Amino acid sequence: MKLGGWAVMLTVMLIIMNLMGLPTGLSGDILDKVGLSMDGEDSSSDVEGSYLWITILAIFTTAVTAGIVIGAITKSYDVSLILAPIVGIIGGIWIGSFPAIINHVWGLKIWWMSAITIVIFGGLSVGFAFSCLDYFAGR
Repeated sequence: MKLGGWAVMLTVMLIIMNLMGLPTGLSGDILDKVGLSMDGEDSSSDVEGSYLWITILAIFTTAVTAGIVIGAITKSYDVSLILAPIVGIIGGIWIGSFPAIINHVWGLKIWWMSAITIVIFGGLSVGFAFSCLDYFAGR
C-alpha cells in the first residue's frame, strides 16, 4: 500500500477511535482548537460557527505557499519536501495515541483485548514505517 493510503487510514482510525471515546492524540487540543468537540457522549458540534473552515483554508494556503517557495528555491518540484512534515505529524499523533489506548485497554483487565489491541496497533505501525521507508528511501 502506498504512503498516502497509510496516512489516510491511520488518520481515519484515530478520528473513529476519538468518536468512540478512546484517548487519542486528537483528544482535546487539536480538535478543540478548530471548534469540534468529539467525545464519546456528545459529538454534536457547531461546524458552521467553528474554526473548521478557517483551519482547512489555512492548511491549504500554507501548503500552496510552501510548494511555491520550495519550487522557487530548488527550481524543481519534489513532493517529498512537502509530504515529510505531514507524514511526521500523522506518525507523531499515532505514536502518541498508542500508549494512551494501550493503557486504557489494560485498565479494562481483559487480557485478550489487550493482546489484540497490541497486535493491531503494532501491525499498523510496522506497515506505516515500511511504507515511509519505501517512499523516502527510494521508490
